[in-house]
Amino acid sequence: MPKSVNRIILMGHLGRDAESKTRNDNLVVWLNLATTEWQKVAGTDQYSDRTIWSRISCAGKLADKAVSLHKGDYVYVEGSLSCYEYEDASGSRQTLSYIKARDVIPWVPKERKQDSGPTQPPLEEVPF
Repeated sequence: MPKSVNRIILMGHLGRDAESKTRNDNLVVWLNLATTEWQKVAGTDQYSDRTIWSRISCAGKLADKAVSLHKGDYVYVEGSLSCYEYEDASGSRQTLSYIKARDVIPWVPKERKQDSGPTQPPLEEVPF
């Protein structure tokens, strides 16, 4: 039995189109995912929400799959928490946490798939 587990599962909407970068001839795709947390306001019957933004890294074959994702897409992400350190412009050490994706699945509700309606035949070209 493992002594520790590093596993994250998120579902949310992308805040911007996928950003692709190449490092050492390898494609890396970065996603910005928004998830919403609902919590009850203490002493009341009301709820408030809080949006949490997560930065997600996709590499290898997963990057090829994630590069076509766009702002507003609803996606399922499974991965692990990771971080790296860097030196900023002022010379101080900074740590950036992100999610290293193992799987990214675009999710489309059944009702959205069915509501796409009948497809229309392409328009014929006008001869003049």
